[in-house]
Amino acid sequence: MSGDLDAGRWQAWIEEVCTAMGVDPRLVNLDEVHALSGVVARDVVRPMAPVSAFIWGVACARHPGSDPSQLRDAIVGAIPVGVPS
Repeated sequence: MSGDLDAGRWQAWIEEVCTAMGVDPRLVNLDEVHALSGVVARDVVRPMAPVSAFIWGVACARHPGSDPSQLRDAIVGAIPVGVPS
């Protein structure tokens, strides 16, 4: 990542927010969050990118024993082919 999305630049903020929310900051994978939201923004419509990230976070919380990558793949797999954006 580069510029405003530099993980090192934002790590302290991520840790502060996670601490305030009672979330383990090691669970926040910036690359995977950006990858998911990028696919949804490009292949569905941009306003659904944060919605998909929220749904993914809820799914990860509800299914802590599941692989987050598989949960993310389920969201990406639900994108209909030929969705007008």
